[in-house]
Amino acid sequence: MSKENRFGLSRYIKPDIKQTIRKACGFGCAICGNPIGTYEHIEPTFEDAREHDPDKMTYLCSSHQDQSSRGLLSKASIWKGKHSPRLMKVGRAKSPFIFDTWSALPSIWVGPVRIIGFATIIEIDGERIFAIDPPEIPGAPFRINASFTDQNHDLIFQIVDNELVLNPKSWDVKVTGRSLIIRKSSRHIIAEIVTLPPNSIYIKRLHARYKAFPIDINGDRFTVRHGFEGPLEIEVTSPGLPPPAVCVLSSVNPHGQGMESRGGSFAIGAQSQPHPLYTKKIAKRHNL
Repeated sequence: MSKENRFGLSRYIKPDIKQTIRKACGFGCAICGNPIGTYEHIEPTFEDAREHDPDKMTYLCSSHQDQSSRGLLSKASIWKGKHSPRLMKVGRAKSPFIFDTWSALPSIWVGPVRIIGFATIIEIDGERIFAIDPPEIPGAPFRINASFTDQNHDLIFQIVDNELVLNPKSWDVKVTGRSLIIRKSSRHIIAEIVTLPPNSIYIKRLHARYKAFPIDINGDRFTVRHGFEGPLEIEVTSPGLPPPAVCVLSSVNPHGQGMESRGGSFAIGAQSQPHPLYTKKIAKRHNL
């Protein structure tokens, strides 16, 4: 594949142009919403283009880009998708970015903490904001559900039965390799999720807030604080160890607020219980 077209236009697209195109599509394929995709010259095509013009380009997943290249997807349909992207039709839309949890009980990394066998991963004031639910029918995958908002209560991301829910109003959302990165500004990453198939997810970075509780995850550190007077401050770190690294910790204050970890699970205002499908065999397999 030539790196330049007949007008000398390189295939390299500047990051700010890419971000403009992604944002216009709600950070997903203009046709189906998949956040894993590429940048498509509509008209003129790349072969006849003299510049990378965001007004004449869009974002397509590999499937729809292939259909476009083969002439199976009309330019009219692509223009329609560009002007009315799937993820921009509603404020919060499911994206067909599905987490792989078919093979076994999911292993979740929350910063430095590895969590296996718990139905509730994070619970605050009796509300589950990060949880694993059992398969709907035998043989179906486990279901990961999560919801995180920022300090303004705007959605950062959700996971609804393994499907990712994006906020099209985010500053930027980008998939690089196995990492999905959500930015609040060019220099501020608010969330980074790494998929580790066949059954693991690594929340590498997250700066969220639930009610009065800031939740901060940054590689080797997981911190939960509250905005009220009192002793509660939870911080788990793995200094000197490359994340993810297992930390086991248990701490509950006199008010019943606290945290439990068995490599592990965290709870504030309620105690976590092992997942009903958790078994000693699984625990032994993962050296818990």
